[in-house]
Amino acid sequence: MRHSRRWWLLCSAFIIALAGCSGASEKDARQVVGGTVTYNGKPLEYGTISFFPATPGGKETIASTTVSKGEYRLSPENGLAPGSYRVSITAPTQKPADLPSDPEAAMSAAASAPPAGELIPAQYNTKTKLTCDVPQSGETKADFSLTSSKS
Repeated sequence: MRHSRRWWLLCSAFIIALAGCSGASEKDARQVVGGTVTYNGKPLEYGTISFFPATPGGKETIASTTVSKGEYRLSPENGLAPGSYRVSITAPTQKPADLPSDPEAAMSAAASAPPAGELIPAQYNTKTKLTCDVPQSGETKADFSLTSSKS
């Protein structure tokens, strides 16, 4: 009887220690990131912004969201862990059509749509030099002003 009580105390202490050591989950540690994206001085009407760890293998996360009317926001659930990030911004040359709400019809419409070209120069996506630092706490405001060499 005495050994079983010690065993339960030991197991309870172990479980409490594990819960205490784990602290906040990765999801809880994510920070809100938002801001604006302009292209040639005007709000980017539509596009995608993606964040990748600046150095592979770190604790940073990968996240993407849409840019609409020059604004984007990563929610707390989909935000970024503190750290340094490379930022990639893309936008199709043609505005995407609104897809039907029915999943099968939406897939069919997307598959039959002609491929769109890339509006944003490679220096902001495939060859990006854009960066963003996310602190340990608080919302990060990261604005990006993009220009084309043609303007």
